[in-house]
Amino acid sequence: MSYRNLELDSEFVISLKRQDDKAFETLFHACAGFVFSIAMGLLGRRSAAEDAVQEIFFKAYKALPEFKGEKLSPWLGKIAHNHCIDLLRQTKREVPTAVTPVEDLNLSQSNSVSEELPDFINALSVSEREVVILKKVEGLSYKEISQLTGKKEGTLRNIVLKSLQFLREKVDES
Repeated sequence: MSYRNLELDSEFVISLKRQDDKAFETLFHACAGFVFSIAMGLLGRRSAAEDAVQEIFFKAYKALPEFKGEKLSPWLGKIAHNHCIDLLRQTKREVPTAVTPVEDLNLSQSNSVSEELPDFINALSVSEREVVILKKVEGLSYKEISQLTGKKEGTLRNIVLKSLQFLREKVDES
């Protein structure tokens, strides 16, 4: 079951708010990939993202009694986003990302581009990488990304447009 389907099930949400272990396990299995994508996009290293996913779900479990019954993905995504931003502030560094939205660059699958693309993506700011990954890899709407990041939808569209334009230019130069 996908996390988007879980949001429509009111009985499931009630079970979650009661901190039902079975419901939380279902949430974890349905949303782990989504949370991992956010963590990977912000943190850039697989091991750091995997650790963050565990911490994020622990925070989510503790926050369930305060869950207001809104959509699950923005709520969980916001917890993931805030946790990863806190981790970045603690380490005060940007790390390269391994996620590459190649399909939106209309590229041939040349080896040199494949090898250089992570470096090009790393040239984006953490905020730009996060927005591009949430939109192009996770497939979230601008409204959903706005709820996660607190940025206006128009700003997000601009970030995606300029980031993809930047990546295309870098690829064309190589």
